[in-house]
Amino acid sequence: MVRPSGCRWSALPLLALTLAVTGCPLIAGLDELPERAPIATPVHRCDRLGKRSKPGEDGALLDLILFADDTCVWMDDEEVTVGRYQEWLKTKAPDLAKTPLPPACSWKKELSRPGVAPEDACVASIPKNEVDPLNGRKPVRCVDWCDALAYCTSYGRRLCFGDSFDVTLVPREEKDEWRLACSLGDKLSFPTPGDAPGECNAGQTGDGGAGCRVDPAMATQCGPSTTGTSPSCRPRADYPVDLSGNVREWIDLCSVGDPGAPSRCHTRGGSYADTSSGSSCIAFASVPRETRDPQTGFRCCAALTPEEVGIMRAQ
Repeated sequence: MVRPSGCRWSALPLLALTLAVTGCPLIAGLDELPERAPIATPVHRCDRLGKRSKPGEDGALLDLILFADDTCVWMDDEEVTVGRYQEWLKTKAPDLAKTPLPPACSWKKELSRPGVAPEDACVASIPKNEVDPLNGRKPVRCVDWCDALAYCTSYGRRLCFGDSFDVTLVPREEKDEWRLACSLGDKLSFPTPGDAPGECNAGQTGDGGAGCRVDPAMATQCGPSTTGTSPSCRPRADYPVDLSGNVREWIDLCSVGDPGAPSRCHTRGGSYADTSSGSSCIAFASVPRETRDPQTGFRCCAALTPEEVGIMRAQ
């Protein structure tokens, strides 16, 4: 694979825990969401909400991620798709001249429009052997960190937090929501049944296949799959899909620098082109905030609403 300039990977060994779950396919239209099983016996404080999923304003399914300290957060079940991103551009995207992004994005003058803007250099760089790269159900790519942030905040969500002992990175005191969701609270190295990487769309190689993987069970794959195509790539049945492989995902963990200058932010989970070590739950890349490439997309997270906090406090 070809990594963006300046990338660095980290993949420390985690304690492996065998976990047998049944995957739940999610290949639905924008207005179709799968049903989650009701909560039978509450075992976590957040079970007081009486649900483990809910729809987002953009039609996405949000999964409830539970933490060991009895707190929780909502996370997109899927990576944000081309279809949802393009719909956002048409109906809800902010006018950056009137509604500027945070100071860290003050360098950005317009939103990225992959598949909409003519002659997009990033889209043009997608390998020619990938079939239908702008399929509405594929994860959106060729978006930078600020594009991802703008999308999430437009729908009352945000980028998922990461944490770090590195004092040059912010936010520093938040839970590593993305890693804890992927690893089921640091119990897994990969978000799959049996803690094995083979269930996710990763490991495609440029050696001979030019970015394709030939697998007897999944046929030939070139580039990312439509979201939810790997239903067993979940840490458990009611948690998000494709946290490993498919596309790298921007998170809210960035270097401290001049507020007006581009800085470096983390992506997590690796992409279809990364090895197993590069697509584990703790693998990351550190790339310039303005990076746009065919291997990087995003998903959103959201805190509990005031109403949901009230429900938990009332019981």
